[in-house]
Amino acid sequence: MLARVVEILLDKYKVNIFDEKKDIFVKSRGKVKNKGRIKVGDIVELSKVSDEYIITNICERKNDYIRPPVSNIDYIFIVIAAGNPKPDFLLLDKQLIMAKYHNSIPIIVVNKTDLKDSNEISKYVLNTYSKLGYKVILTNTVQDNLLNEDLFKQIKKGSLCAFSGNSGVGKSSIISKIKKDGEVLKINSISDKTGRGRHTTKSVTVYKILNTENETIYFLDTPGFSSFEVINISCKELKNYFTEFNNYKCDYNDCKHINENNKYCKVKSAVNDGNIDKLRYEHYVKIYEELNEKEKRLYK
Repeated sequence: MLARVVEILLDKYKVNIFDEKKDIFVKSRGKVKNKGRIKVGDIVELSKVSDEYIITNICERKNDYIRPPVSNIDYIFIVIAAGNPKPDFLLLDKQLIMAKYHNSIPIIVVNKTDLKDSNEISKYVLNTYSKLGYKVILTNTVQDNLLNEDLFKQIKKGSLCAFSGNSGVGKSSIISKIKKDGEVLKINSISDKTGRGRHTTKSVTVYKILNTENETIYFLDTPGFSSFEVINISCKELKNYFTEFNNYKCDYNDCKHINENNKYCKVKSAVNDGNIDKLRYEHYVKIYEELNEKEKRLYK
């Protein structure tokens, strides 16, 4: 029997049984724990022993996030503000890279579009990122119903969604509005104790809501995805995460698109011609240098 882990309480796990559509508390076999830490979002196999169910196996994860410790995120809403605070596009590009690495579908949400002079930022995001194939949503919490915007219209039934973004962009306001508009069916608080000696507790909340099509979807209200640095990707692999580079074939197969002459690097030439966004390219160079420096320190 398959179930999704929706809550962790000490040595017990609250799981949502797929076939029966109900929640129960279960325990885990020691050997399962030894395979790795069970996380919220995990799909697990259950077996009945005596009068109780236990977790006998953790199914292969679609992805595995570190902070917060969750897994199997299908969609990640990356929230930026159209002002107050000023958008951090370097942070946005890093989050898009890590979403692709984790095989989560990113959706860019430009919030606070009701602010004066927000049009310039909204237009830039639409012109730059929509052309790259990213879904972009313009919204604000002043509107009557966020669910009627496109926020959840294209989300598949049963998907697990998460929100990401730096402080002040309005994640909490958006989530509060969604909970109000979306007819919250169930709320679970998931505690994660980390650290040595004195423990600190971080809460993750799983909400089960109905979208405009009356389909059930899940989303996490988290303290925030704090792992915004690009990890587990080498500097040589980084160019594969900038999809606009794929349209240009350089004279050298191992072209880094950094120090090469424009004559041989078609990517740099495209930047100069305005066919690749200059700011996006500058972010590529900065992230490449950061990764390269980390690799040098690692192999010293």
